Amino acid sequence: MTAKLSEKLELLEIKIRQYIQYNGLIKQENADLTQQIQELKTNLATVNNKMSLLQRQLEETKTKLGIEEEGKNKESKQLKKQLDQYIKYVDDCVDWLQDS
Repeated sequence: MTAKLSEKLELLEIKIRQYIQYNGLIKQENADLTQQIQELKTNLATVNNKMSLLQRQLEETKTKLGIEEEGKNKESKQLKKQLDQYIKYVDDCVDWLQDS
């Protein structure tokens, strides 16, 4: 009976050692995963910051383009008005010449 008890104790000791080894591996894996999570959070924050910066730049660009477009439209309207005046002047000259 002591041989069986001794055998069972040895088997139990082997299982406990295996459990301790497995537990150590799990703890290391957990530490590695925790570190990866932290790195991913840092990367995500960096990406979010870059994205915010790009969005601000996009809005500034849109605003500048809108201002430039307004300026171009205003200039275009002025040129059209001036052309219309020249056309009217030429028409008036033609009418004057025909009447003379």
